[in-house]
Amino acid sequence: MKTTLFNIFLLSFSTMACSIYSDHAMAEKNAIEKYDFLNSSYIIKDCGLNNNTEFLFPDPLKLINGGYTNKSPQSGEVIEAKLDNVKYIDLDNDGETESVVELSVKALMDIGGGKEYFVFKNIDQKITQIFQTETIRGGHLILNKEKGTINIIYPDYSQSDAICCPSLTTTDTYELRGDYIILRNRTSLKH
Repeated sequence: MKTTLFNIFLLSFSTMACSIYSDHAMAEKNAIEKYDFLNSSYIIKDCGLNNNTEFLFPDPLKLINGGYTNKSPQSGEVIEAKLDNVKYIDLDNDGETESVVELSVKALMDIGGGKEYFVFKNIDQKITQIFQTETIRGGHLILNKEKGTINIIYPDYSQSDAICCPSLTTTDTYELRGDYIILRNRTSLKH
C-alpha cells in the first residue's frame, strides 16, 4: 500500500490510542529524565474507538509511590494500577528526550487487566502527556532508538476467533510527528 497523508490520517484513527495534552510541570531541556513519574497524574480518556471502555478510571489517575489502589470499587472500576517501567528515547532526533511510561492496571470482577502506555514530551518547558493507548492485554513494548519508533506487540483476534483464543500477534508501530504520536504501521501475523 502506498503511504499517503490520507492513509496516515486513517491509520492514526484506527489505532487503539489517542493523543492527549496534559501539562504536568515546568521543565528544562531533558528534565523529563528527572521527572517524578512515580508520583504523577495520568489522564486516561476513552479514545472513542470502542464507544465505551471496559475499564473505568478515575480522572486523573494519581499514582503515589508508583501505585494506585481503589479501596471501594464499583463493577468495572480499576482497583489497582502500578507503574511498571519508564523508558527514555529521543523519538525525533531533536536532542530532546521523550519518555514512554508503562502502567499495569487491574479491574474489579472478571474484566481482568492489562497495560496502558503513555508518551510524555517537554513542550514549552512543561512535561506534557501527548499520547495514551487504550488498555492492551498481554502487550509488551519495544523502543527502536535508530528508527525513533515505539512498537507495541499484543495478542489480537481475527473475525472468526472465539473470545478465549486470539490467533493473531499484532504489532503497532508509532512515531512522533511534531507534538503528536501517530500510528505509522500495523501488522498482524497468524500464529
